[in-house]
Amino acid sequence: MIEKRTLRRQLPILNETYCLEADRRMTAQILASDWFQEARSIFVYVNMDLEPSTRTIIETAWQNKKVFVPKCISKNEMIAVQIRSWNDLQEGTMHILEPIHDEPSDVDFDLGLIPCVAAGTHGQRLGHGAGYYDRFLQGKHMKKLCLCYEKRICDEIEMDAHDVYMDAVVTEKNWYYFQ
Repeated sequence: MIEKRTLRRQLPILNETYCLEADRRMTAQILASDWFQEARSIFVYVNMDLEPSTRTIIETAWQNKKVFVPKCISKNEMIAVQIRSWNDLQEGTMHILEPIHDEPSDVDFDLGLIPCVAAGTHGQRLGHGAGYYDRFLQGKHMKKLCLCYEKRICDEIEMDAHDVYMDAVVTEKNWYYFQ
């Protein structure tokens, strides 16, 4: 099994055209899914470069759902903050858009859309390596859906004891469900 650090370096470079089309397809699948349709509250990342786009998902969710996004409040802690428009965000840590306010939510989310740099075929998720999402997701009982480009699906990803498995991974081509 390849070490996480090595895997991050070996991931294929994706071109902009591929990513834009893949983002469009992933978004359409998510918006049409029962998981999204039935959710009343969602936790969703605001994408950085090289992560599948969540912009249209967030804008659609504002129509009839409560939308919460992450905010890093320390070197190892992330909270979820409700946003109602793009005006509720500003550039924060590592040039990531994050909420202006830092009032944590005590809502039980129905659905979490989680970023990755790669995902495995058994629910594994490879993030950027800081562990923010793994710590945040511990003990949360929402459906955890990871968005990943098909070209970055791996057979095996090394998992540590603190890593959280996903309930499903969606790509531009497939849904991978896990129990």
